[in-house]
Amino acid sequence: MKTLTLLFCLALTTCQSTKNSASTIDIQSPDYKAYKTQKHRFMLNGCELTYNEQPFYIGMPLNKVITMLGKESKTYRTEFYPGDSKRYYWEPIGIEIIGSNTLVEDIYIYIKNTYDSDFTGTSILGNKSVILNNQLLTQTEKMHEYVKKAGISFEDFRLSNSGYSKEYICKNDILTYDIDSRLDRERIGSGHLYTSGDWLLENTNQINYIHIYKKEK
Repeated sequence: MKTLTLLFCLALTTCQSTKNSASTIDIQSPDYKAYKTQKHRFMLNGCELTYNEQPFYIGMPLNKVITMLGKESKTYRTEFYPGDSKRYYWEPIGIEIIGSNTLVEDIYIYIKNTYDSDFTGTSILGNKSVILNNQLLTQTEKMHEYVKKAGISFEDFRLSNSGYSKEYICKNDILTYDIDSRLDRERIGSGHLYTSGDWLLENTNQINYIHIYKKEK
């Protein structure tokens, strides 16, 4: 009986591993090969963030970021930012960082090309593809397409009209990923007399950017 139980457990583990392996990146795919040829490559895997295979992180000294990315193309600050915090933009690379004069506080990785003429006057070039949670996300993919390809579920995220949120426990901190992408609900009724139904999870939109920050305790 113990032998049969062990064989059953081994078989179950093998099946589970096979299921999970379906969500790994196909390194032979044209999309992955295109990603590897990009001049700027971001990998966003929960607690592990890299740029061109070099680690970067919330709390990283800004001078190290500048050494890695080069001099920022633009900065922006308003009186609403606490202390000496301001925004740093690397427009051709598709990244924005909010930081003090010394440390990184927030990271924005842009997927969609973004132009902000009202306030910052920035013109950010979105990344054609990034690796998000060990799966390739391309610029043209909608969120439901990415979720299906990654073999995950919308239940892994907190949903809102503005997008999707997921938290990761990283040693003593909690890291939050906010994925900016409009998410619509079913509309029940007409005119002003309507209610919102279920999320339209088979009719999602492309991703604008991924905002990464440390959750306040």
